[in-house]
Amino acid sequence: IDQVKLYGDQVLWSVDLPLPEGEAPEVAVRNVRALAARAVATALGLPPGPVHLNAPFRKPFEPLAAEPEEPAPEPERAPGLVVTRGQLLPTPAQVTLLAQMLSDHPRGIIVAGPRHERDDGFGEALARLARFAGYPIFADPLSGVRFGSWVADTAVLGGYDTYLMEDGPGWAEPQLVLRFGALPTSRWLNDYLARIRPAHRVHVRASGVWADDHHSTTLFLQADETATCAALQAELASRRRALGWGVQLQATESIYWQVMRRALADDAFDGAFVTELFRLLPAHSRLFVGNSLPIRHVDQFARPRVRPLHLYGNRGASGIDGNVSTALGIAAATGDPVVLLAGDITFYHDMNGLLAAKQHELKLVAVVLNNDGGGIFRRLPVARIEPPFTELFVTPHGLDFEPAATLYGLGYSRVTEQAAFREALRSALDEPGSHLIEVRTDSRADHERRQELIASVLAEVRGRR
Repeated sequence: IDQVKLYGDQVLWSVDLPLPEGEAPEVAVRNVRALAARAVATALGLPPGPVHLNAPFRKPFEPLAAEPEEPAPEPERAPGLVVTRGQLLPTPAQVTLLAQMLSDHPRGIIVAGPRHERDDGFGEALARLARFAGYPIFADPLSGVRFGSWVADTAVLGGYDTYLMEDGPGWAEPQLVLRFGALPTSRWLNDYLARIRPAHRVHVRASGVWADDHHSTTLFLQADETATCAALQAELASRRRALGWGVQLQATESIYWQVMRRALADDAFDGAFVTELFRLLPAHSRLFVGNSLPIRHVDQFARPRVRPLHLYGNRGASGIDGNVSTALGIAAATGDPVVLLAGDITFYHDMNGLLAAKQHELKLVAVVLNNDGGGIFRRLPVARIEPPFTELFVTPHGLDFEPAATLYGLGYSRVTEQAAFREALRSALDEPGSHLIEVRTDSRADHERRQELIASVLAEVRGRR
């Protein structure tokens, strides 16, 4: 295998390290230390991402002496390279322009897409801006905005994936869209953003990475999101506040959750289990959400809450690759327990990653929605065509994951009802060690149940306009 630029353009930087030497000159040591510092800085930079360091070694790898020699003491060296980065702040002219746009267009919305998890105060800063602007926030579950104390007094919306399915949600079109982060998870939110005709579409993103499939952005500002929100809020504080616009949107949001609360009580389809998971997670829990159905269920059924939660997900080209390993990586990096919500195919695809839980004494609670295959494909038109739908798209496997839990030393529970799920989750969170909770559901029945819920919500929304 050619090791040079092995990962192509999927990494931010690729570099070959020098061969190790027993008595390396000082300049070679400084070179390696500087490369390490630069690699970390690049990986954490704008945009953040992976870096490939290729480390070559000469044969033989093992020591040749019969008795291992005592290693020579490490000589004292000068301090190594430290790489720091300042904030990318908006200019006063940019802040004034944005504030004027928001003031001139009181009917606006904020779209908070997926963002990298950082303790930078973004959620609170965005909520303050939203309150001063009078704009409701459409908060993706991976935005870091849907769960936090600001939900108590800010219009944070989370049910849009259902009530935006209709062409007209029942309120006037917004005059301005203010976006942060990557493309939202919700297909229906993206469709809604594509069909409206606001006067301005503003996207603020520190990384500078473009995220607009419809190429409709009218102003792109590369600046620190938290600092931009704070500066905008301060500027708007001296202007008139736009009140009343978000009332209709909040009313629709309230109707949605009222219908869901009644409908999902003790229901046994996978969306109901996701709702219950979010109700039971303690404050500051770390939850990694797998792709396919789980992230879409979270988007649709996880209500915004005051209780702070930290959500992670590998959106984009990752698909089902490495989701178990990523969840365990978060546990290793933070030292905290991590809950993994994944589908059966995703869990199976990276099942061997569970070995890290035992090897590194990590705490993982894996909640696996086992509906025997790729249930998400039931949402596509190809679901009506047999064959090849079941064999090539659903790919049923008939697997029982209890032996996997035994193999990797995890506690195990199989549940089919919410009461049993509540008990299993509480026990798994409280007891030491890692646990696997296998939630057995029926993908066909779940798909039909979800369609019934959507119809109920839309009928209720239409009836209260």
